[in-house]
Amino acid sequence: MIYCDTSLLVSLLTAEANSDHAVRWFRDQAIDNLMASPWTMTEIASALALKRRTGALDHELHDIALDAAKALIAALRDVTVTPQHFAAAADRFVNAPPAGLRAGDALHLAIAVERGAALATLDRQLGDAAATAGLVVPQILPT
Repeated sequence: MIYCDTSLLVSLLTAEANSDHAVRWFRDQAIDNLMASPWTMTEIASALALKRRTGALDHELHDIALDAAKALIAALRDVTVTPQHFAAAADRFVNAPPAGLRAGDALHLAIAVERGAALATLDRQLGDAAATAGLVVPQILPT
């Protein structure tokens, strides 16, 4: 199983520098092998709203991307977020060196670790933390 991080999914949904890499990687995956949590949809909505506020997406493209995000998340395996995930995120990946991750990234990592899943991300800091935690991190970007 592969847990999909927000950075990867937003690059699938909008034009970003690494979108081509994200699309190529995603095309090669079996959809039933991919998972995300409800938190992912919250982060995607936030990222799309920020793009709308800053003019990177107009209102129409924002709405199209948001609808596509909802469909994409619905197609992925749903991972229930538990209080233990939040505790592990705080204790293991936010407060403890070397990770020092932001809260949302730490939560994604805690979920992936608990599931024993690979973590697909375009965020190098999160990818490094996932590798340090013993997870497989698929190579999406060229080295």
